[in-house]
Formats: sequence, C-alpha cells, structure tokens
Amino acid sequence: MVLPELAFQRLVALGKARKTTPSKLAVHILSDFLGSNEARREIRKHRKGKPLTDLGWMDGYEGESVDGALAFADSENAYHILCALEESLEQHRKKQPGMRTGVENIIAAVMALMREVNNGGFDQFYRNSSKRWSFFARSALLHIGRNDAAKIVARAVRSLGKFETGVVAPGVGGRFKELDERMSRPDSRRSRVLEECDIAFQQLTGLPESLLAYVRRHPNGILKNR
Repeated sequence: MVLPELAFQRLVALGKARKTTPSKLAVHILSDFLGSNEARREIRKHRKGKPLTDLGWMDGYEGESVDGALAFADSENAYHILCALEESLEQHRKKQPGMRTGVENIIAAVMALMREVNNGGFDQFYRNSSKRWSFFARSALLHIGRNDAAKIVARAVRSLGKFETGVVAPGVGGRFKELDERMSRPDSRRSRVLEECDIAFQQLTGLPESLLAYVRRHPNGILKNR
C-alpha cells in the first residue's frame, strides 16, 4: 500500500512530534481504527449476525467458562470481557447456589458500582439492588489498586451519615434497612455531595482495565469449574 504524499508527510511529522517512527505510528493508528466501534459495527452488519470471535471480539461468543472469557483479554474491550465474565458467574450461581469467593465479590461490587453510577449516579447505586455492595465497594476498589476511586466512594458513603448497625459480609446486615430509610428522606446536603461524587467518578479512566488486570492476576480466586 502506498500512502498519498501529503498523508505520508503528516505521518512523518506526527511521528517526530511523538518521538516514534512513522511505521510504528501507522500500526498504532491502524490498530485504533480497526478496533473502533465504527469498524466493529460495519463488520457485524456485513456478517449478518455471524460471530466475530475469530477477530478477537466477543460478539457471538456463547461460552460460559471463565477461562474462555479471559482468552479475549488481549483483543477485546475490558468492559465487554467483564460483562461476559459476570454473566458466566451469575449463570453458575443459578445452577449451583453458594457463597462467592473474595475475587468474585470484588468483580460483582465494582461492576455494580460502574454500571449504576455511570447510568444514574451514586443516588441510584444506593437505591437499587446494587446497594448490597454499598459498604464493600471501597474495599473492592482498594484491592484492585484504585485508591482514587476508593476515595470518591468513601466520600459518598460519609454523606450517608453514621450507621448504628454493623454488617458482617457484602449484602448482609441491618445497615441496609437504615440505608433505605435515609435514602427515602430528602437531604439537600447528601444530594449535593453525591452529585459531586458522580462527576468525579465519571471522570475516572481505566477502571474496567484495572479490574480485569486484577482478575488476571488472581485466576485461582474464581472457581475453575465455572
């Protein structure tokens, strides 16, 4: 393939600006384009529903194993992998109910937090069923090395006030009854703080990647028969 002269000149100039070679820069640009949602949509449309797994995307992936989902870690969007992994774990729990492992709790907590806060804010996180992770989310974030996100969650929790009832595990304990009661009462200060936490949290980058990296570092934290 021969680049038009002007395009090549721009490539060379950008390479110098970024202190890299034109060939490396070209590979980077091409990889970004071919990995874009636009390219993905066009290929999906052309294939008319056929799987894209041969291209490293999870569209059409029907496996249920954890290892199967993690096999896409170097070619697929981290959040898509985590969604597939979360679904795999939930399907297994329906077939074989039981306690989650620590790693599985961390996956569930961080995924619930990202999904709810990015959709409707911390207010929604504390009102929906996701509230079962309200007092564990900060710990989960610290485990995956995201102190920045943990600080935001800690501030959000403080805005709820002190709780008299303890809790022994994620989703268990009387603290959630108190949480329901408080969220049912208007509180302008709490609303203001939670909105500020929403903005700060939504400006974070790389959270799915941090969670996926943690999962890959702790493969034994997920039951291998899943």
